[in-house]
Amino acid sequence: MFTYDSVAVLGADLRRGRCAAAIEPVRGRIAVLPGRCEPIEKYAETAADLAARGFDVMVAEWRAHGLSGGRRADNPQKHHLDDFSLLTDDLETMLGDGNGGPPRLLLAHSMGALVATLHLARHPRRYAAAALVAPMFGVNVAPWPKDVARMIAHAAVRMGLGEFYAFSQGDYDPAERVFDAANRLTSDPARYAVL
Repeated sequence: MFTYDSVAVLGADLRRGRCAAAIEPVRGRIAVLPGRCEPIEKYAETAADLAARGFDVMVAEWRAHGLSGGRRADNPQKHHLDDFSLLTDDLETMLGDGNGGPPRLLLAHSMGALVATLHLARHPRRYAAAALVAPMFGVNVAPWPKDVARMIAHAAVRMGLGEFYAFSQGDYDPAERVFDAANRLTSDPARYAVL
């Protein structure tokens, strides 16, 4: 299945999972970019399916996620970034040399799709194709209108609360591991248990 390695980027060892194409010739190289709080292993089945179809697969693990480094000393569960371009820089290093070889493709979900979009803007001709699943181009701020939520966020930062969790967010709760049949994201308890 996966082979693992890591690369050092700006003070953090970032983990990568690789799955080699199971058939020749290699059809392409796919970089899989997970969403927030998603470890490499969540994409094991996807990587295996792509490898069986002749693709070399690399699954990134973002800084402060999974077993990658770069966690905050004050609270290792927080994933605060001042600028998503840091993750775009991390991705560039994780991808390594991208010249020559079979076509390059991106498959990205949620926060990974936001990073993919920033990366594609930097390198518009590097990839043959990209699939962005539920890109994190915005944050659900309901029940407030976006302008009100933006004003609240700016006021909170000015009051010195910029490092705190947003409303309704917090540290991981082990109760989240219990599958609920009313889950809106998945109906598969086995897949849910992987996380």
